[in-house]
Amino acid sequence: MFTPFEFRNGGKLRRFALCAGVAGVVVFGGCWQKTRVVHGVVRVSGNSGAPVAFDSIELAAYPKSVARNTFAQASVVLGKRYSSLRDEVLRASDEEAQANSVEGLSPAEEAVFKELRHLLELSDTMRGDRDAREEIEQRIIELKEAAKTAGKTRVVARFEKLAASHEQNVNGFDELRHSAPKIGMLMLQQLPETEYRTQANADGEFTMRIPAEEPYVLSAIGRVKTRGGTDYYCWIVPVKLALGSDVVVDLTNENLFTDLNRTKRVVGLSRER
Repeated sequence: MFTPFEFRNGGKLRRFALCAGVAGVVVFGGCWQKTRVVHGVVRVSGNSGAPVAFDSIELAAYPKSVARNTFAQASVVLGKRYSSLRDEVLRASDEEAQANSVEGLSPAEEAVFKELRHLLELSDTMRGDRDAREEIEQRIIELKEAAKTAGKTRVVARFEKLAASHEQNVNGFDELRHSAPKIGMLMLQQLPETEYRTQANADGEFTMRIPAEEPYVLSAIGRVKTRGGTDYYCWIVPVKLALGSDVVVDLTNENLFTDLNRTKRVVGLSRER
């Protein structure tokens, strides 16, 4: 059994093999360099639990030091953007919680408020059904008008405050949920060109060879075309040193780019806690 390695001579790629258990070797600029094979599979489940069908998955490997220096500059701007958005969502969530209180309302007012709140929650579940949502919103308008006529203006004012903070919370959370992969993609796009690139096949499987004698990180961007544009899935994961053996790096839901701080730890900008 043999382990392949590569030799470039006059621009032509020649493949050789060494006995199993010995690291592959590549000649760069007349110098022999030990290498390692990195392979794995990209496998992600969507909200429904079904596997995500990617249109393309691009992978690249970088020395950890290169990724660290690049992200040190990019994370300052992107980190502020992410933190600001997160703070807005938390503020809207607090406002919604305060407006959701029935404290100070009479039993009759509380009953109206709870019915309006129920319709608001029901409207959320119908975001994909325009006709059903319009029907619910019309019912909300009718209830509010009836409450005003009955002198329950306090209920209407509290509900309108609840509805406004709820909409801000939902929209902000949705933007926050989609901002992580967007920020991940923006960070990956700051990385310089590298010769260590590959694409996963239709089954999400990939193989690449990288130098073995220094820490590397593996980056990946998966793209899925949707009616509204393109969804992005991003990964930035460490590649362990493993001379003489292959390295398996699977990219899944568990190690997706979802946290800027986690990525800082991967590239060595902050310590694991």
